[in-house]
Amino acid sequence: MTLLLPVGAQGVAMARAMTATPGPEGAFWNPAGLGALGEGGRFLVFHSEHLAGEGTAFSLLFSHASVGTGGLSYRLLNLG
Repeated sequence: MTLLLPVGAQGVAMARAMTATPGPEGAFWNPAGLGALGEGGRFLVFHSEHLAGEGTAFSLLFSHASVGTGGLSYRLLNLG
């Protein structure tokens, strides 16, 4: 589903070539990319409109150098 209805502006701009790109959008593409996040927390919200319907996704990420990165992500696709 992620490849057909992408989440995040960077993933769409890179033509969905996100598997090796580190960053906060890795929560939806490749969780290994979350390892490159710096210290602190982030809250990301994405909204998109597709032919299939409206998509909304959010991700709450916490990162600490000695522990690693943990987070919670949710994605909703409203088919109308």
